[in-house]
Parts: sequence; structure tokens; C-alpha cells
Amino acid sequence: MKLLLDLGNTRLKWALQEGAAAWFAHGALDWQAHVGDQLVEAWAGLPRPTLAVAASVVDGAREGRVAEAVQQVFGCVPY
Repeated sequence: MKLLLDLGNTRLKWALQEGAAAWFAHGALDWQAHVGDQLVEAWAGLPRPTLAVAASVVDGAREGRVAEAVQQVFGCVPY
């Protein structure tokens, strides 16, 4: 299972991909001060991915908040 992250200027999109084309779960959040907390809540109870991959056009602070949420919930660091 893979966690795919798209950190865009307007919002953050994420998906858990299982297999070649099967989507296990997905979502999107507008950028807010508490996006990390919202991710932790959205990801609660989801299976742990074997790989987390991110594409980003945002600043380091927002990237850091997302990376912290990935680490907290899934115990891994996104590439």
C-alpha cells in the first residue's frame, strides 16, 4: 500500500493506493493552520502504507506539518 501526497498551492490531496489501480482511501484538505491535526484525524484507523511519496510546490513549513502527521500516524517519512 502506498500513501500518495500532492501538496498544492490551494489544497493538500492524499490517497492510499492498494495494488496497481485500486484506491483504498482518499481525501483533500484546504490549507489551514491545523492541517496536521486534520490529517491525523482523517488517517486514524487506516492501514500503514509501505511507502509514502509526496509532490510539493508549497513552503517548508507546510511540508513539515504534513511530514509530522505522516510520521505520527504511519511511522514513516514521505519521500
